[in-house]
Formats: sequence, structure tokens, C-alpha cells
Amino acid sequence: MMAFEQVKQYLKQRYPVIMVDKVLEVRQGEYVKAVKNVTANEPYFQGHFPDYCIMPGALIIEALAQAASILFSYSTGKGMSQDELMVLGVVNDMRLLMPVYPGDVLILEIAVIKILGTSALVEATASVDGQVAAKGKLSFAQILQRKLR
Repeated sequence: MMAFEQVKQYLKQRYPVIMVDKVLEVRQGEYVKAVKNVTANEPYFQGHFPDYCIMPGALIIEALAQAASILFSYSTGKGMSQDELMVLGVVNDMRLLMPVYPGDVLILEIAVIKILGTSALVEATASVDGQVAAKGKLSFAQILQRKLR
């Protein structure tokens, strides 16, 4: 298990874009189960939608991608140094199956299909109270950040 302070060591994202609150389980090179607590005071709820708040699907996918990035960095050490960055490359067969609301606890589960050097393909599932909210496949890779001149 990883608390939030440990999670931050595996991600480059910071407030307001960090989407993983804690890791419940991680098996190196295989699987991660993480948590995103969806709260009403998150900035995107001001516009999506003020009278009927729903977590945007793109942010559910981002939460899944961050959980996958944690698994990849934890398993390989890639993406951990100052000049490395994990980026989402492809979203395949993603289905958004039910809305996610403030107060929900989003369980993020990532299972590795294949890791090839600096890239990976994973099966991703987000659920609330045992019901699947989103599922699909994600591909991501480690890249070197360019220095701005």
C-alpha cells in the first residue's frame, strides 16, 4: 500500500491534476489497485455541470493513466528521474459505462498486458461500489523531457 506522499514520488502531476489518492495493492510488473476519492470541491465541477456534477470521462481516463504510470514506474524505475516523463499515448476500446459523482470512491485497477522496454499496454478498469464505470486499454511510454531554452 502507498499513502498519498508515496504516490507523489511516482507521479510528475501535481494539484489540481493529480488523480490518485492512494495505492491499495501493487504487484511489480503485473497489477495495481488504486483509489481516487471524488470530492465536490474539485475545480472541474464548477463547469461540469454546476447543477448536476459529473466527473468528466477524460479525467476518469487520466486517473487510470496515472495509476498505470505508477505501476510502470514502480516496476521498471523508468519515469522516475527528473528528465523522464510517463505519457499516455493511445486509448483503445474505452467505454464510459456510468456517471461518477462527487462522494464516489473510484477504484482504479490496471493489469499489464505487455511491457516493452520504455512502453506498455494495460487493461484498465474504473469502478464505483463494485460497478464498472469505465474500462478499456491504454498504451503509454516513458519519454525524455526537452529542456526549454
